[in-house]
Amino acid sequence: MQEHPECLFPGFIPRDELARHYASADVYLHASLSETFGNVLTEAMASGLAVAGFDYAAARQFVRDGENGLLAPCDQAGALVAAAVRLATDAPLRTRLAAAARATMEPQSWTSVITRFESDLLGLAAAHRHS
Repeated sequence: MQEHPECLFPGFIPRDELARHYASADVYLHASLSETFGNVLTEAMASGLAVAGFDYAAARQFVRDGENGLLAPCDQAGALVAAAVRLATDAPLRTRLAAAARATMEPQSWTSVITRFESDLLGLAAAHRHS
């Protein structure tokens, strides 16, 4: 924090304040390799932010490199830094990826997620009955 006073380090943000933080951002960098999914990445995409992350978990599932965000190989921290620099310095790219990220998340409602889950469960139950 002392080395980069121009950056904000908000720490834990209560749920009711998240939308304000997303709205004030231009990009979201998902640097975690330990989260099992990473809802914050999908929240950032749904908020219309350009995103970059390691090719892992939520980023692997939802980000299409160069189409709706940027991906970096998990073992290449420098590649994630380079993606962050690209997002920070290339406004047309940032704008295009942000719009595509938002469009990617629009169909991801709780209703559609639950419907897919129910369908998966019914498929498994039917397969189990026939085996």
